[in-house]
Amino acid sequence: LVSTADDYAKFGLMLRHGRASDGERLLSRKTIELMTTDFLTAEQRGRLFLGFDMWSARGFGLGVSVVDRLAGQYGLGSIGRYGWGGAFGTTWFNDPKEDLTAVMMIQLLVGPLSPKIEADFGNLIYQAIDD
Repeated sequence: LVSTADDYAKFGLMLRHGRASDGERLLSRKTIELMTTDFLTAEQRGRLFLGFDMWSARGFGLGVSVVDRLAGQYGLGSIGRYGWGGAFGTTWFNDPKEDLTAVMMIQLLVGPLSPKIEADFGNLIYQAIDD
């Protein structure tokens, strides 16, 4: 995927709100529900992903990971948070409970710093919530 931060945010908002910014519905509510439902088996969740324990706190739907356990996460978040990261540091997520869409774009090949940077990004966003 090649995109801009603005367009990636529009994509996330479209999934979170169920329609594009101009009001046009691109995916049905049921399609978005299906996309954000975990389809991994217990055996699949036990496997490492690129050497990381990716699945202890989340499953995988249709194109997005879905948080279904708060324990085992790299950082702060909510049950139901979904999104995905790219190989060079691009990551995005929606948190429906917090009415939140976040996009981070950096250029860093997946490695030992990747989980820390992603966790710091999310933690800073959640720590800024003041309600």
